[in-house]
Amino acid sequence: MENIRILLVDSDDVFLRNCTDYLSVNGYRSLEVRSDCRPPEIERIHDFDCAVIELCDLIDTGLHSIMTVPLSSVILTCRHHTIETERLARSLRPSVYLVKPVSFADILSVLFRIAEMKERLQLICEYGLFGSRSGDE
Repeated sequence: MENIRILLVDSDDVFLRNCTDYLSVNGYRSLEVRSDCRPPEIERIHDFDCAVIELCDLIDTGLHSIMTVPLSSVILTCRHHTIETERLARSLRPSVYLVKPVSFADILSVLFRIAEMKERLQLICEYGLFGSRSGDE
């Protein structure tokens, strides 16, 4: 769980602060970034295992280009749910699309699945597909 690196991108300071607090209490490390100031952390999005990003902020600030970078998981949130925003969200292919107000427990359950997947991938790399360690033949 502590190996999952989470990037939080939103223009809502209260959401960022509360989400960061909730995640840290549950053992996750996260970096919170205000989407309206386009900090250098945005360009390093590929250094993170997961990103929680506000869709409307992506549209308003032109940050949707960061969605072309492959991530293990992207959780898109949206404060104004319409057919257009849902279509746009689906076209960006997030792992999860959540409409605000977002339950932090929902975000936590997605992060738990990401941690499980990361652990399984590490085991596959270490032991191979069929359970034998590479080189132990």
